[in-house]
Amino acid sequence: MKLLPRIQAEGGAEWLARTATQCLIDEARLSPKPGLVDSRGNGAHHDLTLALMERSAHSLTPTFQALALQSWQRPADIALRQTVGRLGREGEQQMMGRYRRREHPPRRDLGAGAAGERGGDARRRG
Repeated sequence: MKLLPRIQAEGGAEWLARTATQCLIDEARLSPKPGLVDSRGNGAHHDLTLALMERSAHSLTPTFQALALQSWQRPADIALRQTVGRLGREGEQQMMGRYRRREHPPRRDLGAGAAGERGGDARRRG
């Protein structure tokens, strides 16, 4: 019976990863979104397509699963935050590396999340 919690965690993580991926795809397809990529077209984006957004979402599925497994029955503490941050960055690198040479747009803004990871303030960066 000791395997049961692990099996539940793995099954739950897989379900959560598939659900998160499908949510990203559903949001990308949602129309109308004037100026944004949706099922009607690319909006104002010349470097982004619905197909690319869907492929990107699918490439993140393993990351979502890893996040769920690492978070399973763990306290929400600094160690978990560091693990989640690392897994998220690795997933992003994997997604960007997969499409960078072909068609994925470069990341333009790290935002407050990256500064928060270092404990700084995005407004103080120069």
